[in-house]
Amino acid sequence: TWQPVMRSSQPPPGFQAGMLNGADFHGFAVAANGRIAFDGAVDPDTPRTSEDDVKCICATDDRGRLQLVASQRTARGAGLLSGSARLCINDAGDVVFGQVERSRSSGQGAISMALHGAVFPLVQPNDEIKLDGARVPIDTALNPVVNNRRQIAFFASSGRQPSAVVKFEPGKELETIVHSMMSLPGIPEAQRLEGIVRPIINHHGTIAFAGVSTIPRVGRRRSPARQGVWWHKSGKLELLAIEGMPAPGTGGAVFGATREEGGRPEVFQVGMNRRDQVAILAHLQHSSTVNKSNDHGIWVQDERGQWELIVRTGDVLEIAPGDRRVIVKLRTILMSGGEDGRPTCLNDRGEIAYWAAFADKS
Repeated sequence: TWQPVMRSSQPPPGFQAGMLNGADFHGFAVAANGRIAFDGAVDPDTPRTSEDDVKCICATDDRGRLQLVASQRTARGAGLLSGSARLCINDAGDVVFGQVERSRSSGQGAISMALHGAVFPLVQPNDEIKLDGARVPIDTALNPVVNNRRQIAFFASSGRQPSAVVKFEPGKELETIVHSMMSLPGIPEAQRLEGIVRPIINHHGTIAFAGVSTIPRVGRRRSPARQGVWWHKSGKLELLAIEGMPAPGTGGAVFGATREEGGRPEVFQVGMNRRDQVAILAHLQHSSTVNKSNDHGIWVQDERGQWELIVRTGDVLEIAPGDRRVIVKLRTILMSGGEDGRPTCLNDRGEIAYWAAFADKS
């Protein structure tokens, strides 16, 4: 039975007046056990501008009752970042979110956790991380993800220093997993990691991320960029897939991207389950046998860590006995480690759901 969790036009918990602006429901995080967290903006009951709306985060408890987690009145700093990409919830009901001090022109970010009705700062500007043996202060911390063991992975930057993926674990120092301009396994020594996509973390603390490697710029010349997927497991970084690598099950095609109008697309989208199985939605490089009709696919690792092609555009799918249709578009939802409340189409059995459009426009 469908039950409303929260309606716009009514004050959220902890507010005596005002109403939650439906236009500012930015997204939801839903834990595996049904706990829900979301953020929004509360319109005051007196005329003011939208810039003065009070940002808030709400979540359900173990009985399904809605509670106020944090607002600009309770969280450190002058404001909260909004958007489901910056908010997550685990099965224990721990809500982890990014936060920005609006009073700072630099937009410095911090990460906090709401636990048993109280907000605790976890990572703040000027906290230090290790980069190449030196300790440097964090300028901003964004896009946290959490697992049921309260381990958190997040993206950090430090002024002119490289950006990094950092791991927080209760009772331990912040651990730098990878940073930009760092040489990584599976790429030539001259290349460095230049860009990092949001990390994900699973139950075992394994962290996976997509990144872009290139040879550092010399003058105005810039080498071609290569996108890849790595993970940090048991203290070790390993390459999982990269542009130019043969794509299993495709008869010799390789992972890659073709420059198209509107810019260069992402080659990989990444998801992971608690069994350390990684799934990717990936592009294939155009060639004599690969074109727009068959250049997307979904791969999932098997129990041995080998990539298995699940489906590819151009495949024929039997919808019903005798009803065979050609796939022209594929989509799936990844970017989760399985315990952060973010949507995912990959389960712990290694099964993946996907959306397909067909040549007959069905």
